[in-house]
Amino acid sequence: MVETIKAHSDVEIEMHVHNDLGMAVANSIVGAKAGAAYIDCTLFGIGERTGNCNFYDFVHASESIFQFAMNKKQIRNIEEKSYEELKGAM
Repeated sequence: MVETIKAHSDVEIEMHVHNDLGMAVANSIVGAKAGAAYIDCTLFGIGERTGNCNFYDFVHASESIFQFAMNKKQIRNIEEKSYEELKGAM
């Protein structure tokens, strides 16, 4: 569907998948390969729903496919800093 939409319009596609069947990362990778410009992800399972695609897992699983501006170490650093900030709000 992403390829078809991209072929017939200039709309930027965003992938928003859930992990109910354990496929959020896989479906997000397929969507990105098909041309989706944005992938909705979560940190620590925090997001619109805890079953969304995990950001670290997405980057880890697809780093051989895509060139990212961030590496896994940088993501873990952001998670650690964010956790310290969020810990007080929990």
